Amino acid sequence: HPAGVNELSAPTVLTIEPLDYNAFGNTMTRQFGGSVTSGKNVIQVRYPASLAAHSIERGVSALNDLLRSTPGEVLVFAHSQGAQVVSRWLRRYAAAQDAPDPDRVSFLLIGNLLRKYGGAGVGTKEVDRVTALPTPNDTPYRVLDVKLQYDGWADKPTTPRLWANLNAFKGKFAIHSLGYRKADLADPGRKQYRENTTLYVMLPHAPAVRCPRKWIGRGYCRPEGR
Repeated sequence: HPAGVNELSAPTVLTIEPLDYNAFGNTMTRQFGGSVTSGKNVIQVRYPASLAAHSIERGVSALNDLLRSTPGEVLVFAHSQGAQVVSRWLRRYAAAQDAPDPDRVSFLLIGNLLRKYGGAGVGTKEVDRVTALPTPNDTPYRVLDVKLQYDGWADKPTTPRLWANLNAFKGKFAIHSLGYRKADLADPGRKQYRENTTLYVMLPHAPAVRCPRKWIGRGYCRPEGR
């Protein structure tokens, strides 16, 4: 199966919006051309999805309530700030004695700014001024963490280089927000790397700036590959 996608299949999908103030409906149903949510029972996790200090915490609370009240197999599908919500939930609840059964709950993260490899938000302050830590990758839960190449929030350069940094900055807007809608989880050019219970996947994407790719590539050393 492509990049572990099928192993995270579930009849119910809980979607968590990025930081978009819930202004555009359930955008998660349009990611990857709708392939993740099509034909599924889709439930949106309601939270502010904003810059408000309580946004992430309310998301964690809403996600926790839904995970405990939704029966059967569940896939949590989250983007950007939604991935921050998942990260905090995993850190807080994954080891709890009454946590939902890992055999029925899994996670698909996209544009995760707290990604262990490439997350630009790691070490910065989140909206409630909490210092962001990488999304845990050693919980009992299966996590598929997908980024688009050159998404500046999830694919931060590992070495300071002018063109890589410029491309990543532009990619925070040009790729991160809308790029996942037309992306293909089964893209044959994908790169992946498994660590503990997390599968890290990088989907190929054109640079956000026009220059020789080798100039940008000098700023990266990824476990998923070049």
